[in-house]
Amino acid sequence: MSAFGVIMKGLYNQGQRKVMLKLECDKRTKEQAGVIKYMNTGGCGSVFGVDDSDFDQILASSVQKLNIYNMAIQRLCVDESDVKEINPVFLDGYFFDRFRFLGDAIVAKTALVAGEGDNVGTYVKIGKDDLIRFSKYRLSCILFGKEQVYFYSYRFDLTNLNVREDTAEFFYKDIDSVEVVRKVNDRWIDGKGCLGFLKGEYGTYTYPELRITVPGNAFSCSMRTENEGAIIGLKNLIRTKRMDG
Repeated sequence: MSAFGVIMKGLYNQGQRKVMLKLECDKRTKEQAGVIKYMNTGGCGSVFGVDDSDFDQILASSVQKLNIYNMAIQRLCVDESDVKEINPVFLDGYFFDRFRFLGDAIVAKTALVAGEGDNVGTYVKIGKDDLIRFSKYRLSCILFGKEQVYFYSYRFDLTNLNVREDTAEFFYKDIDSVEVVRKVNDRWIDGKGCLGFLKGEYGTYTYPELRITVPGNAFSCSMRTENEGAIIGLKNLIRTKRMDG
């Protein structure tokens, strides 16, 4: 197909896509529709004018509405006075498994992630600031008792009402390891111009995740940035408790 044919096909697909997305957005709240619009903005296939800052504001507002500490106390059924060994550790970050930009997604630098399980239905996008954003987010709270460490995570989707809560509690003496795992995923680095994907290439995107492992189980926490101070304090306490035990 000629370059002109590619462009014309792209314009036709853009019109069809805009109609379908409008129907989808009509079923959502204003904030959810804003995320869907953002995730479908960019490149030659741009259909909505929603910026990176708009998405960041929606995400920040969604996080601020949640009192993750109180939610953790309630779901774990613990008394605040029993989890005062050190201050709680709060971690947050996008939730996703492996992803890869394919086909038309390369043009717009956005994709609805394919896969199985929790990864299905996750939008991913590279913003104008070159940061990767996802439609699923996870907040985690770690609490520290005298003999046990308690974990709570709250995972939600910015495009719908789906949420998932997970809890776990481990004795300090049973913890095998505490580590920051740096996962690497494929990502597309653009070439130049509207059809720059023809000159682009795959690179990688690395993100940190805190993982605490016990025999036969593990608990992971998403991290947008590495909270070094909190993680050092967490490791030191677990190390001391294991030695005392």
